[in-house]
Formats: sequence, C-alpha cells, structure tokens
Amino acid sequence: MRKGVGKSVALAGLTALAVALVTTPLGTGATSKRVSAKAKTAAAARGPRGPRGKRGLRGPRGYRGFLGAPGATGAQGAQGPAGTPGVGLDRPGFVLSTLDSTGLVGQETSVTIGADGLGLVSYRDLTNGTLKVAHCTNVACSAATASVVASQAGQFSSITTGSDGLGLISYFDSSSQDLKVAHCSDVACSSSTTAAVDTSGDVGHDTSITIGVDGLGLISYLDASANDLSVAHCSNVPCSAATTATLDGGVVGYTSITIGADGLGLIAYSGGSGLQAAHCLNVACASATTATLDNSAVSGTSATLGSDGLGIISYRNEVTQALHAAHCSNIACSSAATGALDSTGDVGRFNSITVGADGLALVSYFDSTNGDLRAAHCLNPACSGAAIAAVDSSGATGVYTSVTIGADGLPLISYQDDTNGDLRVAHCSNVFCVPYFRRR
Repeated sequence: MRKGVGKSVALAGLTALAVALVTTPLGTGATSKRVSAKAKTAAAARGPRGPRGKRGLRGPRGYRGFLGAPGATGAQGAQGPAGTPGVGLDRPGFVLSTLDSTGLVGQETSVTIGADGLGLVSYRDLTNGTLKVAHCTNVACSAATASVVASQAGQFSSITTGSDGLGLISYFDSSSQDLKVAHCSDVACSSSTTAAVDTSGDVGHDTSITIGVDGLGLISYLDASANDLSVAHCSNVPCSAATTATLDGGVVGYTSITIGADGLGLIAYSGGSGLQAAHCLNVACASATTATLDNSAVSGTSATLGSDGLGIISYRNEVTQALHAAHCSNIACSSAATGALDSTGDVGRFNSITVGADGLALVSYFDSTNGDLRAAHCLNPACSGAAIAAVDSSGATGVYTSVTIGADGLPLISYQDDTNGDLRVAHCSNVFCVPYFRRR
C-alpha cells in the first residue's frame, strides 16, 4: 500500500508542475528576473554617449512615383493688345499702278524692298528738280506715300536697304556736281539726312549702290571729269563719309554693282572696249581687276548674282539694238558667255536684272519699237535664252525701269509712263511676269 501511495503523490506533483508551466507567461519566471537584473546592472555601468558619427553615403535614388492627377484649370488671362497690321502676303494678282502723277516725275527710278517687306522707290521729280522716294502701302504697291529727299538733285539715283533696315540712296547733285548719299530716318523714308561723299570734280554720274559683307554701302559711279570708273566705300552705316578709289579709265558709264559669291564687289559698266567687268580685290574695293566681256558698244548695264554663284549682266548691244545677257565664267568674271535675249525691233534700253524666286534671272526693259514695258524671264541659270512678255502696253511706257523681288516672291518693277510723265509700278502675278497668267 505504501508503495502505491508514493507513486500517486509523485504523479500528482508532476501534473501540478506541468499546469503551472503552461499557465505562467514567458519572461515572468526566475530566469527573466535574473536577466532583467543583469541588464540594469550593465546599464548602470555604461559610460556617457559618444559623439555622432559621420553621415553615411546617400543611397541610390528610388524609382519615380506615379504621375499625380492634373490640377484644376486656371482662370483665363486678360487679352493682350492688338498687334500691328501685317503686310498682307496674300499673293495679289497682276497690278499696274500710278504712284505719283504730280508734274513730270518718275525719271531714273530705282526700287528695293524695305525692312517692312514693302517696296521703296527712288526717282526724280523733273518739274521741281528734286529727288523723291515713294513708300508702297502694300505688297502689290497699288498705292504709296511720297517724300522729298533732296532739292536740286535726283539724277542717277540708286536705292538699297542698309544694314540698319533703312533706305540708303546714292545720287548725283547737279547743283554741286557731287556724289551724295541720303540715309532714310525711318522705314517709309519720310525724312532723311544727306552727305556728300565725293566732291572732287564732276562726279556721281550713273551711280549704283549695294551693301557689302561688312554691312557698309559700296557705290560705283562715273567720274565725268576724267571719264573714270570710281568706287566709294562708306565709312559707316549712314554713309556720312566714304573712301574713294579709281578702278578704270576711258569709261563711258552705265555702272552697276553687286556682291559676288566671294563677298567682293562685281561691277558691270560700259568701257572704251565695250561691256566690261571689274572685280574688287578687297571689301573696300580699293583696287580691282578688269576684263572686257563684249567688244560691241553697249549701254544700260545691270548686274546681279545668279543662283549658280556667278554674275549675270543684262545690257543693250548698241550695234544690234538688242537686249543681251552675259553669264560670267568664274567669280572674277574675267570672261563670260554672251548672247541676245530679245532682238525683235529696237529693244533693251533702261534694262534692270534680278533673280526670281525660281532661281532664274528676270530682266525688265523698254521696247522702243512698240513703246512697251517688257520682261525677259531666263530659261536657265546661264540665261542663254529667255521667254519675253509685254508687261505694260498702255501708250509709250516703260522707260527708266528697275526690278526687284517682293516679299511675296513676285517681281516688282518701277518705271516711268513716258506718255503722261508719271511714276508707275507693275506687280507681277507670277515669276515670268506674264500678265494674268494662271496654271490649270
């Protein structure tokens, strides 16, 4: 019995111990208390906190988050001021317009395109003996405002747009027999300042002006005192002064200047040997090489730069009484291929040349036989042939022509109506300057 009772007591004790272990939470026993006591002792023995260590290197940038939803649209801002009116590049059609009919006007015209995209025409008022400028009010130049530039002047005028965007006009002052330059004060040239740039004798006949690669005016002209081809290189943008040089002697006149593909001046003129060309050796054209291109007597030369980078010169051959063209063989124009563009009747006086939007040259000139303004549109860059069109046939008209390309890419021709003594302008509706031409 005792042996069995002992076993029962032992079994009951083990059961009670198992229940106590299961119902007692971890960390509340004697072991937990001992660890806590050790921790407290270690904490009490710990020294003061050391200084903060250096910041570690920045970690790599994380991926960009998703784009947030767009915010609400803000209120509309106030309307801005109205802009200035445009020049109306609406490709107007063929237009013939009289710009000035007050007295005997329109002699020795010259046309360019201003910084506003509108035509600017210099011309002579023979009635009052003045140099005038007409500023077109639209691209077709169907109307214009006219201003007096200089008194007792206006012969042999030539106009271009300077590097400041204002008109620059070379001309002969017949009262003082000087070469003078007028610099417009505004785009419309409603006023201007004038300066004498060569006063050494009877100088300034047959002037022609362009702008060099240095942004300064370059003027070719005839020194009638010595029959010399001369050049004036402006010292500043308004050309209030200039340096001059003599390039050739025994010259008849009819000078025309352009800037070649090499950035140097190229001058066509009538010399003692016929049609001649002078190629400047520097930007100021202090000296030049000269060459004879056509041995016939010529008049009315006009020079421009072709789309192939070579000079093209229109002129009248006085022997054949025909309109001719010379295409330079090289940049210096030491030689050229020449040929007739129009030989029907007595033609070619008062010719002027430019290069159209199609890259081909266009020549305006007077048909003396029929009394018409004509245009010759070259068939190729060398201008070895041309298509001819009568532009204005209303009476004797078409003297003193000058042609340029407008802001709309179409030719604009200034000339005098010889019948009425008026300044007129023709706005072409196509590159050929054929009136009322339309493609199907």
